Amino acid sequence: MKGVLLVNLGSPESPIAKDVKPYLDEFLMDKFVIDVPYLLRALLVRGIILRTRPEKSAAAYAKIWTPEGSPLIVISKKMHKKVQELSSIPVALAMRYGTMTILKGLQELHNKGVTNVMLFPLYPQHAMASTTTILVLAEELRAKHFPEMTFQIVPAFYNKPDYIKVLAESIKNHLQGFDYDHLLFSYHGIPKRHIRKTDVTKSHCKIDGSCCNTPSPAHEFCYRHQCYGTTKQVVKLLEIPEEKYSQTFQSRLAGDKWLTPYTDVEINKMPEKGIKKLAVVTPAFVSDCLETLEEIAMEANHQFKENGGEEFIAIPCLNDEDEWCKVVAGWIEEFKQTSAILATISIFQFKSEAKEYHQEKLERKEDAIKENINYVLNNTKYALIPANLSIIFKEKIHELADIHNLEINIYSLKGNLVKSSKSRFSVDKKTPPIPKYVLTLVQSSIEKRYVDIKNIDGKKYRSSYSLIKDDKFKPLGILNLPYVEDDTYYDGELHNFWVRLVQVYGFMLLVAFAVAYFLSTYITKSLKTISDKLNETSLTQKNEKIVLEANSNEINLLIKAYNRMVDELEQSAQKLAQSEREEAWREMAKQVAHEIKNPLTPMRLTVQNFERKFDQNDQNLKQKIKDYSETLIQQIDAMSSVAAAFSNFASMPAQQNETLNVVEIVDLALDIFNEEYIVFEPESEEIISKMDRSQLIRIINNLVKNAIQAIPDDQENKLIIVTVKKEKNTVLITVSDNGTGIETENLEYIFEPKFTTKTSGMGLGLGIIKNIIENYKGNITFESEFGKGTVFTVSLPLIKK
Repeated sequence: MKGVLLVNLGSPESPIAKDVKPYLDEFLMDKFVIDVPYLLRALLVRGIILRTRPEKSAAAYAKIWTPEGSPLIVISKKMHKKVQELSSIPVALAMRYGTMTILKGLQELHNKGVTNVMLFPLYPQHAMASTTTILVLAEELRAKHFPEMTFQIVPAFYNKPDYIKVLAESIKNHLQGFDYDHLLFSYHGIPKRHIRKTDVTKSHCKIDGSCCNTPSPAHEFCYRHQCYGTTKQVVKLLEIPEEKYSQTFQSRLAGDKWLTPYTDVEINKMPEKGIKKLAVVTPAFVSDCLETLEEIAMEANHQFKENGGEEFIAIPCLNDEDEWCKVVAGWIEEFKQTSAILATISIFQFKSEAKEYHQEKLERKEDAIKENINYVLNNTKYALIPANLSIIFKEKIHELADIHNLEINIYSLKGNLVKSSKSRFSVDKKTPPIPKYVLTLVQSSIEKRYVDIKNIDGKKYRSSYSLIKDDKFKPLGILNLPYVEDDTYYDGELHNFWVRLVQVYGFMLLVAFAVAYFLSTYITKSLKTISDKLNETSLTQKNEKIVLEANSNEINLLIKAYNRMVDELEQSAQKLAQSEREEAWREMAKQVAHEIKNPLTPMRLTVQNFERKFDQNDQNLKQKIKDYSETLIQQIDAMSSVAAAFSNFASMPAQQNETLNVVEIVDLALDIFNEEYIVFEPESEEIISKMDRSQLIRIINNLVKNAIQAIPDDQENKLIIVTVKKEKNTVLITVSDNGTGIETENLEYIFEPKFTTKTSGMGLGLGIIKNIIENYKGNITFESEFGKGTVFTVSLPLIKK
């Protein structure tokens, strides 16, 4: 008979410190919650935390306690009642911590005749401190009290469509009438080391933002990936834009590295960012509890408003909502009526039978051998101490191996081989000790037994390891029984099944493919036309409308929507172009006005000074007039250079292309520079292309001039290297210097007009040559290291015609 065990977190009996303390002790002493050695955990929890934490936690519980009791327990019971009413098989409710124990839940199902249990941890995302601890404890209790029971585990349902749908609908309903600025997804925090411990690959999880987006088997148990997965699915369904939501982690303990960003820290910052109306949802919980009702609905609400926020709403968990209970009941019905494709069932059955056969055979052999070993130990004349094992089994081990037709090895408690039934020669290599992880598993398991399974050269080996004990149950050594699985019979049966399966379904698949092809061709004919038009659509060109009458009303609606979009896109493009032109001219006018004002001020002062101090009888009158004139001419020249620079930037002269030798022109451009530290290194003497001579010279002049100015005057060992080389159909020109380099914060602004790091100039040079290069469909890039220098690389296509 099948049944279901729903398992939630748990709660103390009352909001009083004396009841909270044992609950916290059970919770915090769980090795999956605080995963440190027992003695250290006991010192930390019972020696430090439990001295002060119960009173604080009791005060927090008191804030949320209801007349019926703990909110989590009350809500879970209501949900359980609704689910049971919707289900046709027994459903029990238990808590991982507290008095509603998992043992009581299993006992309740056992009393109703249940032998196959659907173990349902009520956590959407898998975590070591929530899901794993439930599964491990439940399995230990099953093995000890209900060995006839079997479990079917409900995996993390963080991305199951029906769960996502009901969660999204719940959020949507609770946000009706609330014009929120931001929606925060707050998940329970866990230590980062928990993420790495549950990584089955032992290498994937970096917790750096990239690993969660890279497909990996690790995601099956990665809490962080699953949290982001839930958020992504919900916002997609609710169509929430990226800027209106974020994700954080709450409830961290001090002294450890936990998942970030932290909920409380981010909430405190939000009012400064203009977020005045905040909604918070907690999808790591399905039932409201201390973490949602006190930490979020009360404390976070207070923090938000204290820092300038205005309105705050804590969205309740799914709790006992009817739709959520229907989803859970639906999963239970699927479990009840579990069926799969014939092939999957049969293959699984073959493999299960083979596995069970070998497992049971090894267990029978092991039990029989251990009985013989115990008999030998009980009748030996030697003292039962580990050191005497080799003497006690000196001859007996071979007899036992012959009787059971199985190799027998006896190891010391440290894992070193003591005695083996396998004959050995002096040339044989020394038998390696038992691996440390096997020793640990044997000694820490309940049954003091572990079976190690390995594949060597295509054969499957089972090696059982179990403790040998004396009559007082004191360990003496470790019994090892190597066993080779022979699956010849089952492999043959499986092969025959596959042959029949292919024969039966092969024809059906061919027919299905043919029908699918013709149907898809008919259906997608119109969609192909629409798809081609969509791919051609661009904001920078004139887009054509679709002239097509389809057989489907839905496709006709799609065509009309596309044509309407084309009209709107055309209008938007015109408005955008106009706006960009106006903005560009405004910026240009501001810069021109600024640059012209600079020389006007000294010109005004010069004229005023001349007017005030003019004396026609002054003997130095001519010299003063000359000085005043030179000052005015300098400022007029400065204004003229400003006008020329902006004119060059605004209107690029038409290209006067001619066939030329790029190497020769670059060399010619370098002749105007007298600096001896400029080195020209062409790859060859001739690289022929067709381009504008003056524009090429302008590119070289600007880059070399910048390189010269980038090297401090007092620097020793100055060096500028200019290279020219041909690479396929491209000419590459590099200008490198060993000057000061570019600071990191300035890298992204290098090609922007008006940006300069020099004390003179207007920052237009690089913008101008970038336009020249891009007009030739080339590109300019650079690499710079502050304090070491910069390399600019110009790539221009070779034009032959």
